[in-house]
Amino acid sequence: MRRTGPLLLVAALVSYGSLYPFHLAWPPSLGHALEELFSHPAWWTSLSDVAGNVLLFVPMGVAIVVATDGRPNAGTWRAVWIVLSLALALLLQIAQVFVPSRSAAMADVLWNGVGLAIGLVVGKAARALMQRLAIGGDRLAAMSALALAFWGGWRLWPFVPTIDFQHFKDSLKPLLLQPEFNAWSFASMAVSVALLSALMVSLRYPKTILVGVTAASIAARPFLVGQTVSVSVVAGAVVGLGLGLGALRMGMQRALPLLILLAMLWFTADSLRPFEFSDAPGTMNWAPFASMLDGSMDNNLAALCGVAFITGVLAIMGRRMYMSGSGWTIVLALWLALLEIAQAWLPGRTSDATVAMFPFAWWLALRGTGAGVHGRGRASSGSASR
Repeated sequence: MRRTGPLLLVAALVSYGSLYPFHLAWPPSLGHALEELFSHPAWWTSLSDVAGNVLLFVPMGVAIVVATDGRPNAGTWRAVWIVLSLALALLLQIAQVFVPSRSAAMADVLWNGVGLAIGLVVGKAARALMQRLAIGGDRLAAMSALALAFWGGWRLWPFVPTIDFQHFKDSLKPLLLQPEFNAWSFASMAVSVALLSALMVSLRYPKTILVGVTAASIAARPFLVGQTVSVSVVAGAVVGLGLGLGALRMGMQRALPLLILLAMLWFTADSLRPFEFSDAPGTMNWAPFASMLDGSMDNNLAALCGVAFITGVLAIMGRRMYMSGSGWTIVLALWLALLEIAQAWLPGRTSDATVAMFPFAWWLALRGTGAGVHGRGRASSGSASR
């Protein structure tokens, strides 16, 4: 159960996202609805719909790799989980017949399968890469890599490449032609890059990789749709690198309390800005992901990656300090819940209970990879200061 926990969690989240908002209704003719589903497949709908269905099942493939690699009869178990995942995709489409706001289509099952295959390949490739780069015996390496991926999603989503020269020039205007300094953007970049150092201690050559990842994220922006390079981002990256390299030099075990304090102070301030509270509270969304499924999906997904990164790196740093896994998880969840409740008094902010659930997801993921067992992931101050 420990290794399959993350896989079951992903399956639950996929099911939730597929059937939300759960406004069920019996179709006028069930037989006709099912006939339409199975008899007239339109394999291509739209780019956004296809991309969404592919991305939905990529985590399933990765979770299958995590759940099966290294266990007896791994190939057999992987095949079983693949079949069950495809069956889940089909069952979700049948269930969508009873959700009027959803459009059931067999094409979605096909693209879910493509996403599942991509996830399997990504999971295997990531595992092989981690075996080459990770310090032997560090059980937090896989989760550190996942948190790093969330950081990339936060900073660069939607990863749509472009080679348009006009876009290249426009993306550099906030840096070269119309420089403006935004303190919050600067702080966000500086803190996030500094926190990356807590993930790099799982890897060989942590300083080199930290500099490389940060530089690559800046260099990629002019070639990605919707991304710009500003003075605030570049200055924040430079300051964050200085803080991160300093943390690696002083030894991560000594730097961790400072990094945890920095992360929590920044996230608290960012969550409560501009500190102008109303007299009466707004509404609180108790349904998971309710507010994140409205509005711009690209912006919401980028913000979701940001929350996943912050909560993930805090969970990992807690393990580095040998804190009780369940105790630290509860502390983080309570802190985030209080921030969400406070946001109800901020005009223009949406309070969502989802954020407070992230520490529990990371706790389950850490246990699934063995990093949460006994609360110990190996990383000495010596390896951190290389």
